[in-house]
Amino acid sequence: MKKLFWIIFLLLLTPVMAFGASIEGTIQGYNCVLQGKTCPIGGEDPLVATEVTFVLLTADNKYYFVPNVDRAVMARQVAKEVRINGIINNENNSIRVSTIEVKKDGKWRVVYSSEWLRASLTVSNPNEPFQSNPNEPLMTNPSEPLSSNPNEPVSSNPNEPVITKPGIPHGH
Repeated sequence: MKKLFWIIFLLLLTPVMAFGASIEGTIQGYNCVLQGKTCPIGGEDPLVATEVTFVLLTADNKYYFVPNVDRAVMARQVAKEVRINGIINNENNSIRVSTIEVKKDGKWRVVYSSEWLRASLTVSNPNEPFQSNPNEPLMTNPSEPLSSNPNEPVSSNPNEPVITKPGIPHGH
């Protein structure tokens, strides 16, 4: 009996694990779901621009908020058949996404992964300045002038003349 007590006691101390799940449905605008409408009908629909929040709508008309995915990512998948893999929170009707897959030509393909996002935000050396485009010069101090002569206009394209006054290129 004492042994059984300790087993139950230890089980109660064990943290509850959240298990991943896959849910299939379509991405819809939240306001449309509340009104019982299927809208926007696609990415080109002007209603996409007016929707603030998108949800995953299942075939049985349950919806799930997707709080860890940017609105723009969701908007690109509007009205498409998707499968979202992640951790479900039934209290808040939400799913914390690990991947979003879209069905195309009968096959699922990953269009979003939280790992991709995490990797893109990881800086290999935090002491180096961030450079979004390796073909552009690295600006280490935004307060430094881009030119050695602070009175000289600076062009972002060295092949184009710099306009200092309307219609008169610099140096003329």
